[in-house]
Order: sequence, then structure tokens, then C-alpha cells
Amino acid sequence: MQEALDYAENIISTIREPLLVLDADLRIKSANSSFYQLFSTTPEKTRGILIYELSNGQWNIPKLRDLLENILPENTSFENFEVELDFIGSGRRILLLNARQIHNGVKQAPKILLAFEDITEANRKEHDMVYSELRYRRLFETAQDGILILNAQNGEITDANPFLTNMLGYSKQELLGKKLWELGFFKDTAASHQAFQILQEKGYVRYEDLPLETKAGLPMEVEFVSNVYPIDGEKIIQCNIRDITDRKRVERSLEKTRLRMANILNSISDGFFALDADFTITYFNPAAEILLGKISSEVLGHSIFEEAFPEAKGSIFEEKYRQVLKEKKPYFFETYFGVKHYENWYDVRAYPSEDGVVVFFQVTTERKKVELALQESEERFREMFERHQSIMLLIEPESGMIIDSNPAASEFYGYPRKILNKMNIADINQLPPKEIAKDRQKALNNQMKQFLFPHRLANGEIRTVEVNSSPIKVNNQMILFSIIRDVTIRERALKEIKKLNETLIQRTNEVESINNELEAFSYSVSHDLKAPLRSISGFSNALLEDYNAKLDEQGKQYLNKIQQSSEILAKLIDDLLMLSRVTSVEINFGEVSLSQIAQEIIAELEISDSKRNISITIAPNISVHGDRNLLKIALGNLLGNAWKFTSKAPNPRIEMGAFEKNGQLTYFIRDNGAGFDMTYADKLFKPFQRLHQTSDFPGTGIGLSIVQRIIRRHGGKIWAESKVGEGATFYFTLN
Repeated sequence: MQEALDYAENIISTIREPLLVLDADLRIKSANSSFYQLFSTTPEKTRGILIYELSNGQWNIPKLRDLLENILPENTSFENFEVELDFIGSGRRILLLNARQIHNGVKQAPKILLAFEDITEANRKEHDMVYSELRYRRLFETAQDGILILNAQNGEITDANPFLTNMLGYSKQELLGKKLWELGFFKDTAASHQAFQILQEKGYVRYEDLPLETKAGLPMEVEFVSNVYPIDGEKIIQCNIRDITDRKRVERSLEKTRLRMANILNSISDGFFALDADFTITYFNPAAEILLGKISSEVLGHSIFEEAFPEAKGSIFEEKYRQVLKEKKPYFFETYFGVKHYENWYDVRAYPSEDGVVVFFQVTTERKKVELALQESEERFREMFERHQSIMLLIEPESGMIIDSNPAASEFYGYPRKILNKMNIADINQLPPKEIAKDRQKALNNQMKQFLFPHRLANGEIRTVEVNSSPIKVNNQMILFSIIRDVTIRERALKEIKKLNETLIQRTNEVESINNELEAFSYSVSHDLKAPLRSISGFSNALLEDYNAKLDEQGKQYLNKIQQSSEILAKLIDDLLMLSRVTSVEINFGEVSLSQIAQEIIAELEISDSKRNISITIAPNISVHGDRNLLKIALGNLLGNAWKFTSKAPNPRIEMGAFEKNGQLTYFIRDNGAGFDMTYADKLFKPFQRLHQTSDFPGTGIGLSIVQRIIRRHGGKIWAESKVGEGATFYFTLN
């Protein structure tokens, strides 16, 4: 008998759960080491005392007394009695108590075996799981995108958030159990089936401007992004549907505005061109092509003073345009430019614009010849005055009386010359007489030569005219010689352009506002998704560690799939956050060595994948002006892709270099990896657009979108050339 008792004691002492043996009077007879460790006590301090005296009387619980004194004697056991206690060193813990009577013999009173199970961590994890699910559900319910959850096998809708039902006008009950192509808002059933098949194969599908129709029949445009996610061993499809109707309307309105502005600028007879803040030519109208002898394709995208017209560098043109840009006010000037091929007088009006400077100009050589001829010979002047097709007036500066007019003036104003030569300029000029007199004095004193006036014709029509007025001496008398040009169409065009520019700025601000809201929302959603994702990964890991022995192989496989999917989703969220950050982060420009950055990235790749044997060629001394952090992200993606897509090449090679073409440095990263079909090159830089199966080359499909945004923020562009199985080359420029 003693041997059996000792054997039982040894078994109890090795059990990990705290165990306690009570006698019939509920006094402690013995306990195992786990019990003493949990309660921070010793056998000497516990043997013989009532269980209710444990932990300073915390066990004196009415319900426990009832279980031990009344229910246990009748039922011989009780299970899962939950109690919360404070422990020295470990704080408040939650325990489950299980009790059973033990009979040693017929004559001996039964003893009671109490087992304690610490469920504090399990309770906390369960609470965290519930809280995580509530957060996800709250995010799902309050998201400002429409969200559909589908069964990945058959395409049936299993859930829909309130924003989607409000957006499309369907109730949740009308959507649940239906398939996408069964609903009226996807008009093309065949295309919906095809998209579902692509989604099952590739794990994602994206449409940037999908036309939908609400239940009420109202058309709308949406951005549709759909991804397949594994959840609890099963695949589900999450479809995010964003209403971009307003954004598309604004974009179409912007395009119409640009077309109207281009039509106006292409129809005027004045030369016109636009410069950005770096004096790069961004627009060059047909009249400018004729007057300056260069076609737009030769000059667009080139610096006006460094490349397009280097003859004008350091001239009055550069001086005045820089003043306009700096002072944000217009400058009008007339100058002679004596360089070969451009020997002419130019009348120039330069205005500040939203992006830089816009310039209207005329070649006024013929007019200047007239003025010079007047000064050289009155006889020649008279002949020229009579025959010239320009509108000309001779005006007495003090009174404003018209001394003489040429036939062109008579034809323009609609008065016979005899009548016109007896009129006062104030009869034609619609400005107040005092202002007209002041302007005549300015012209007489050579303070100002060019004016813009509203002139009334004989038929009552008001025309806007540009008057170039200079003092000349005729018969020893100073008079004003005025050459007049009808610029009504030009001024209307200027007003229309100003109006359109204001509209353009307003529309641009609207687009920027919409994009900023979308960026902020994308960042918020991506950031908030991380917390429930960490919980999912943590709980699945806890299950594998704590319940490994209780799980069969299929259960372990499910949990491993959950963890792998969590890692994929976490990488996707990180990439989304990066995509949002590179768009809004402030750029800090400085001298950056691309060669050094590339070497650092290759070194990191070699450490992470030391078994690869790749031929690496990095051209030395490639330096640029840019933001080092952003450029490192861009090169990291490009070189990382080259490293990834050469993983199956027999003799992998990666090369980075640069070359100059037409004065522009172009940088490239080339590999001999998997390559891609150039038919799909337009999808290359769009988010979530992948040209290879994830099983062949893992990734999220966002990396190249990040690269493109970084390159664009540096004023450059990026493109690629490739052949399937022969590798790819990515080219980019930076300004």
C-alpha cells in the first residue's frame, strides 16, 4: 500500500498542472511542485491549513464552499469552476478548478484531489481575437470604399459593407448568395466570367475605370481591385470598389479645357510659347514655328536657352523672362536681335503662369523700317504712309486732334479720310479724356511707346487695338506717329485663356484634393489592417506552439498556410504604405552616387541569398542630383527584380550603367532573366499588375509603381524593353 501511495505521489509531483490533495475536513494534505511555484509558498506553510486560508483568505469564496462542502460529497466531482486571484510576482490570474473524491479504502474518509488550470493567457488571446475581429469588422463597416467578400470557388457574395450597398442601391439581402455576373451593375456578363477566371489563376485583378450601373439605372465609373486571400484554410475574394465618377468627370473637364486652350493658341497670328520654371519649352504654337523657323517637335521638352535657342542665352529675352518668373508680373518690351537667322525686331509680351512663363510675340521689323523711314525722309514717309497696309494716324500731342490718316485707317474705322482727319482721338478712344491725354504725354516724352486701347468704329463696334506711338518731327513740329493694330481676337483669346487657366487650376486643385484624400485613406486603411493581421499571425503561431501535440497534420498545415498568407498580406500592406509615402514625403535634393547605392543593395542581396552566383557589373562614378532615400528605394526595387527574375537563368547577369543621348543622361538596369511580353508593357507600372505567376516569382505587384512615382517626382520618366526568356532592361531619366 505504501508503495502505491509513493508511486501516486511521484506521478502527482511530475504533472505540470498544479495539484492539491485535501482531507475530508478540507485541510491540505499534500501538493505538487507546480502548486508551490504558482502560489509562491512551501509545504511547511500549507500542510494542515484549510483551503479557505490560502492566499490570505482569497479562497474563502461562497460558491467554492458550496461546491466543496455540499455538491462534491453527492456528485463525487465538479469541473471548470473559474476563479480570479492575485498572485505575488505574476499578478492577477484566472484559474479553472476541477475536483474529484479519492477513496483509499472502505473505512477511510475520502480525500479530494483539486487540479488547477491557468487560463489567463488563453482568455487574453481569446479577448484579443474578439477585439481584433471587432476592429476588422468596424473597418469593414466604416470603409469609404465599397467592399464585397466572395466565395473563391463559385464567386457567390458572402458579405457586403454598407458603403457598397449605399453606393449601388442594393440591399445586403439582395447581394448575398448572388454571383457578380448575376447582378445588373456589371453589364458585360462574359467579361465578368473572364475576370473571375483570371482572378482564380493570378490571385488578383484590377480595372481602373470600370463602367457600372446602380440599381436605379444611374451610370457610374469605379476603380475595381480584387484579391484572393486564404483565411482559415479556405480562399476568399475581397473586391474593393471605389467610386471615381467625380474624378473622371474632372479629368474629362480638364482635357476639354486643355483642348479649347490649344485650339485658341493654334488659331492666333501671334507667336506663342510656354516655359516651365526651368525654362523648358512646354508649348509652341504654329505661328511661333513660322516666325522662328523651328517646328514644335524640335523644341518641345528642351531648354529654350541651353538647347532650343542657345543664341538667346544672356540676351534681354533671358533677362526679362527671369524677371517675370521671379517677380510674378508681366513685362512688355521691344528689341532688336541681331544674331544670324534671327535678325529682326521683336515685340514681346511675357506673362507669369502657374507653371512658369507664357510669351506672346510678333516680328515687328517691317514696322520699325517704317519708323526709321519716317525719320530719314518725309517724302519717303509720305509715300510709305499712303501705301502701307498698317493703320496709321498722325496726332497733335497737346489737343489730340488727328492731323492725318492713311487709307488703311479710313478703311478700318469706317470714316472717309476727310471726316477722320477732323476728328479728335477722344472721339475714337473709349477711355476717359484725362487718361488719353496722360498717355499722349507719355508717348511724347518716350516714357511709353505701346498702349492697349478700346477704339469705336463708325458702325459702333468696339475693337481692341494695340497702338505703337512715337514722337517725330514734321515741318519742325513734334507730332505723334501712331501705328495701330487690331488685336481684338488676341485679347479675347488672352481673356479666354486666363479664364480657362483659372478653370484648369480649379480642376487641378480638385484632382489634387481627391488624390490627397485617396492617398490618406489608402495609408489609413493599410495602417489599420496591420493590427488584426499581427493578431492572426500571433494566434496561429501560439496554436502551433501551445497545442502542437493536439493538432493533426492537416490542422498544422492549415495554420502554416494562415501564417504564410499573413506574411504575404503584411508585405502587400507594407508596399501600399510605401506607395503612399513616396508620393507625399518631402524631397531633400543633394548629390547622390547611384553607383554606391547599387553596390550597397547588391551586397545586401548577396548576404540574403549567398548561394547565388551572379555576374554583377556596376558602372563607376554615376552621380545624380536627387533624394538619396527615395532613389535607394527605387534602385532597390529595380535591382531586387533583376535578382529575382534571373533566379532561373543558367548564367545570370545584372548590369547597371548610363549613356548620353541628345544631351540627356539615361540610366539603365539590365538582366538576362525571365523577361516579359512587350504586348503587356502598358500594365508594367500599374499597381497590382503582375506579368508572371506568383508561384514562379513571388511579389505584390506594387514595386514598379513605387519606382515610377519616385522617378516622376524627380522630373524624369521610366520605361522598359524586354523579350520573353531573354531578360529585360529598365531605362530611366532624372531632371
